[in-house]
Amino acid sequence: MKYDFKTFDGMMVWLEKEFNTRCDYTATIEGYDGECELRLMDCAYQAENHLTFHIPSEAMRCSVGVNDWVKISATWWEHGGERFWVEITHVIDDADGNPLFYGVARNNLYGAEWGSKVGPFQSRHICDIEFNTDEQKAA
Repeated sequence: MKYDFKTFDGMMVWLEKEFNTRCDYTATIEGYDGECELRLMDCAYQAENHLTFHIPSEAMRCSVGVNDWVKISATWWEHGGERFWVEITHVIDDADGNPLFYGVARNNLYGAEWGSKVGPFQSRHICDIEFNTDEQKAA
């Protein structure tokens, strides 16, 4: 196993090079102590590079709409990571026409509670989907 030595928030940690989580995107969440940042895992990268990680298709992830629930995976800056459900409250397009999702947490998290606002995040950050309507499930 190959390892890489990295610094996170002043702490040195070993990371497996073969399991790069690609947490290269930051979203905001309303935490217990005000707004804080989450580093979001690139689930699309994980699915492409690790055979044990499966996610919905790009078409399904891009078809997510208001009231659908999606699971995202995030790393708290000073703590470990966790996956959690987000109910989508609105979707806008970025400058390239790709969807940006906003929602509210549907789990109590390490640093935030049920109902905390989350976003924006992209379709590549969606690990799982619970659609609100049967029409979307067929996409």
